[in-house]
Amino acid sequence: MRLIEAATLDAVRRALADGAVVLGGGTRLLADGQSPPVLLDLRRLPGASDLSSGADGSLWVGSAVSLTRLERAVRSTFPAIAEAVRLMGSPVFRNLATVLGRLANREPVSDLYPPMRLAGARVLVIDPAGGPAWHPLSYQGRIYGPHRAWLALVIPPPSFLLMRFVKMARTRLNGAIVNGGVLIADDGVKAVLSGVGPEPWEGDCAGNPQTALANLAARWREYLTVDGPRIEDFRAAPAYREALGRVLWEQLAAAVPAPSKRQAKEA
Repeated sequence: MRLIEAATLDAVRRALADGAVVLGGGTRLLADGQSPPVLLDLRRLPGASDLSSGADGSLWVGSAVSLTRLERAVRSTFPAIAEAVRLMGSPVFRNLATVLGRLANREPVSDLYPPMRLAGARVLVIDPAGGPAWHPLSYQGRIYGPHRAWLALVIPPPSFLLMRFVKMARTRLNGAIVNGGVLIADDGVKAVLSGVGPEPWEGDCAGNPQTALANLAARWREYLTVDGPRIEDFRAAPAYREALGRVLWEQLAAAVPAPSKRQAKEA
């Protein structure tokens, strides 16, 4: 195994072109027992360890920032993200694992993806052909796959009323069976839920939060009943995941405050 400690973007591009696998905190490699012939370490790049707030209230997260550091930085501004991090493994794991490393793996059930996606996070991606360039964090985007490296992530300043994250697992230290987040804004509701299909389910609905939430609930229930690709692994069978998906939505919806009498009349 060869380790490349890149200090420049040109060095990163050359390593990616040679098939190097990006090394974050190494937790995924340890878990999977992988032994890639070439590893690419980004910690020597400028800004890799930076975790800083911009003048507009956005948060820059460098490629080497650990889950522990992120959790401390977002407790007051993004409590849902902080909660998601706290539910990820042990303190030792969170000290080792990097934020970008956990997100870049594109796992079917990622504890960090739902709240980060709802928050509008963007990632700075480089590949052998060019970049770096900013892209929205999305499973539907072209930011995943080999020959790509994530250099940083930016979370825009919060512009919502409420965001909540819920994880359902057999024990606290186990990986999630299902998880999800919901974001409530003045003009509607967004939701990201994962653990049933191979990719997270995403929905948004404009309008009064209570009405929008009810509309999303109907769409989620329909998704659970329609035949489609399903996750089936050692953690849970598809039917159990679907059942937990219904409970997951109930817990997320319970976080939305009931409208006042005046709000209900206006709606």
